Amino acid sequence: MAYFGFAKVNFSFDDTISGSEIVDVFARGPVTISAKKEGPKKNASGEFVLWNMTGFIKNTAGTAYYNVTTISVFAKSSWTTTIKSQTEHPYTWIQPSQTYTLGPIQFNYSGVPIVWA
Repeated sequence: MAYFGFAKVNFSFDDTISGSEIVDVFARGPVTISAKKEGPKKNASGEFVLWNMTGFIKNTAGTAYYNVTTISVFAKSSWTTTIKSQTEHPYTWIQPSQTYTLGPIQFNYSGVPIVWA
């Protein structure tokens, strides 16, 4: 059986309350989030404007498994202007040393973009 950790929840009520539930339990731990950009490459017209970006989430924990619910990767021309972005909601488990990858995602830009995940 995989190790997912544990949660301890205490309730204290003076009277009966129906319909109480725990919706989600969140945790944090050792994980590496990174982005990679590649390019520029020539497009069909011979211009060096083709770029690729890829986002990564790597589980660096020794025994814990992580549920990847959302990953986003962005290419920007400045810190405020987005050229290209993509978000996924994979809802998948990654084991220790395993990596979840988003991309590569291709886009056109004539400058040098800032890429982050």
